[in-house]
Amino acid sequence: MGSEKKILRAAHGATLTEISLRSNGAIVEQRFHVATLRTPETWNFHTLLDAESRWQDEANLCENDPFVQRRLARR
Repeated sequence: MGSEKKILRAAHGATLTEISLRSNGAIVEQRFHVATLRTPETWNFHTLLDAESRWQDEANLCENDPFVQRRLARR
């Protein structure tokens, strides 16, 4: 068994990642992870729809957060 990560969306300091667990090439489990530069807190979801909704909320918050935008400018 192995895992595979793929970034689905990234904007304004928020990232949505798909994490798939594979066995013999087939996906046996899948989760979606949302992370942000705004806070150390992260969120995990079973469905892409729920994860995309949280990611969009975080991207909107990060876009207007001066701390996050300063961090992005330094990269």
